[in-house]
Amino acid sequence: MKLKEYATKINALAEVYPDAEAIYSIDDEGNTFFPVQYEPSAGQYERGEFYPADNDFYEEGKEITHVCIN
Repeated sequence: MKLKEYATKINALAEVYPDAEAIYSIDDEGNTFFPVQYEPSAGQYERGEFYPADNDFYEEGKEITHVCIN
């Protein structure tokens, strides 16, 4: 799913449920859920690793490819 599509859907829910708490599932089957702890961050995702743009491991000048939502 692209970020713009996700933003459209999450904004629509925020209009209807503005005081709802954000949670996330730890796996694809939704077996366990936890509260969202962190703000979204932009960075690079490669081979199962995420490198936020505001982190020391981010390679300056590389294209931002993903946004991590938790």
